[in-house]
Amino acid sequence: MRFATINGLPGVIVDGPEGPVQTAAFEIEGDVIRALYVVRNPDKLRHVATASAPHESGRE
Repeated sequence: MRFATINGLPGVIVDGPEGPVQTAAFEIEGDVIRALYVVRNPDKLRHVATASAPHESGRE
């Protein structure tokens, strides 16, 4: 799992052996999560696979 900005929202990308398997974006208002947007459709995740992965150390 790695942190990312997804469609302008804070979120995470869940990676599997073959690449991304899920994204989750959080719509936050104040200190409350108002909505959670999860994508698992492989066709919609293709562009995520081409995005840069985090550095080996996990820090950027």
